[in-house]
Amino acid sequence: METSWIEPRKTREKSKLKRAIIEAARSIAINEGFEAVTIRRIASAIEYGPPAIYALFENKEAIFTDLINGEFGQLLQVMQDSYNREIEPEARLLGLARSYWSYAENCPQMFNAMHGLVTPQISTVPGPESFNPLQEIVSDVLKDIFKSRQLSDEEVDDMVQLLRGTMTGLIVIGLSGRIQGGRDRVLALIERAIKDYLKAWRQN
Repeated sequence: METSWIEPRKTREKSKLKRAIIEAARSIAINEGFEAVTIRRIASAIEYGPPAIYALFENKEAIFTDLINGEFGQLLQVMQDSYNREIEPEARLLGLARSYWSYAENCPQMFNAMHGLVTPQISTVPGPESFNPLQEIVSDVLKDIFKSRQLSDEEVDDMVQLLRGTMTGLIVIGLSGRIQGGRDRVLALIERAIKDYLKAWRQN
């Protein structure tokens, strides 16, 4: 009888500690850079000894993996919320782009880590599959925009990768302050690029 409530409690405590570890790593990475994240720094931040962390994570890289996977989940939720706010397909696509930019603007360190752009390079580099749920939302919108064309999967993927590459490039340059006109112009350029792509694809 006793174990019926002890085990769930232990599971909850482990989950709580795991979240605290991830949040501590995230805070250090955002404020000081990923190079500043160490097991000892995390342990100090959460007021536990390093063994408690090693009981849940094999090493620092395992913490980074969970952290970055969690960021992909947050970005996916942001994009899903944006998708649900719009009805017209082109407005949805522009809304998704704005949400992508907004996420990057609010948390550039995590955005760069998700794209393997942090310095020094961390070993946890997301593979292409990490972007699949995000790309599926964009694919659905493109299929809706061009539903009369019955695009092949390859054509849709080409469109998605062109949009992703263009947006990511503009965002990375914009976040570094290397686009004249500041962040408002970055968003304007992203929206213009999307509209130009759609215009060109409609003429094909």
